Order: sequence, then structure tokens, then C-alpha cells
Amino acid sequence: MKVLLRPSTGDMEIVWVNSEALDRHWSNDDSYVSEYGAEPRSTWFVRRETKEGLILPEVILHTTGDSMSASISANRHRTRWLISDKGLKEILVGMWEGDIEKGIELGLVARRVQDDEQIELPVEI
Repeated sequence: MKVLLRPSTGDMEIVWVNSEALDRHWSNDDSYVSEYGAEPRSTWFVRRETKEGLILPEVILHTTGDSMSASISANRHRTRWLISDKGLKEILVGMWEGDIEKGIELGLVARRVQDDEQIELPVEI
């Protein structure tokens, strides 16, 4: 299975992020989804046209004064489900290269995805 970002994202990198840190920074943003009580949709984890790949949330960091927030520009409900309902400690996201170092400093970015890294999903596809 391929790990995919939407074609419009340009040169985003794929990283593992700490779910608690993401939730903390995300809660400071208007894009925040506080809960999702439904079951996941099968199309959350596959590209509709080809039925292959995992489509990732896109996380963008914002600084306002002394405050830092993280917005999620795609796949917000899927992200909430992975964090809350599945209780995953780390999840995969796409981030701009320029945000990754700041994300590491904040304890948000755990590590970059390695080539040929095995990724287990919390659902059957």
C-alpha cells in the first residue's frame, strides 16, 4: 500500500506525530474537531479512483504571538477518529519541510517515515 498526500500539497513530507501533542496544538485552531462518534468510512483509507493507498491528514503549524496552533487542512474527522476512537499514540501526517523542525522542538513530530517502513492500520481495508 502506498502512502499518499493529495496532489495539491506540493512537497510535503510524511512524518509520525505524537497524537497528544497534535491534539493539544490542534485544539487552538478553528479546524479542530473535538469528537467523532461514527464509524470510519472505507474511503478514508483508499484512493477512490484506484482503491490503493492511505490518504494522510495535512498539518500546518501557525504561530500567533506566543501561541502555537496546528491546523489540519484535510481529513480532520479521520484524524479525530484515529486519535480518540482508536487511541493511537502516533499517527502519520503530511507536513511542510519548514514546519518539521519546529514540530520536533514542540514534541509534535516523533520521526520521519523511513523508506519501506511497514505501516499497520487500525482497520481492515
